Amino acid sequence: MGYQIIAEGIANKQVTNAIFDKRDYEETFFRDLVEANKEVVISSPRLNRYKVGKVISFLKSRQESGVCVTLITMSPETVGYEDTIELRLLIDSLQKEGIVVRTTCEYSECFAVIDKIIVWHGGMNLLGNAYEGDNLIRIENTQAAEELLEITDQLLK
Repeated sequence: MGYQIIAEGIANKQVTNAIFDKRDYEETFFRDLVEANKEVVISSPRLNRYKVGKVISFLKSRQESGVCVTLITMSPETVGYEDTIELRLLIDSLQKEGIVVRTTCEYSECFAVIDKIIVWHGGMNLLGNAYEGDNLIRIENTQAAEELLEITDQLLK
């Protein structure tokens, strides 16, 4: 199928059509965020404080350069009582940093689209907890990016 497994060492930015798991995606993913030029859209149904803090710190300089950042996540009222307050706090901190947060009551895909060409897609919440067996693919494909963004727009209507 043209994919490679990235298991050891540092993955280069140019690696495309690669499969990442919870142990090795962060470095390349956050590097992609730092190198964004126009737009970042992240769909992560669940969030955790550590990864939200990282994304805020990595994207701050990009936002100052005019990069638009949008996060799609589950509505706090949908996730359950225990997580409602924490999720509201995380969403507030993202919004205070200028990140557009769009919530949905339906479980959304786990993906990121960077500059409408780089696509991260799979079963792992990019800004939530990652579990053994979760993985993501990273491809550069404008058509895949457009399709994910279109599906997401339909979900959020």
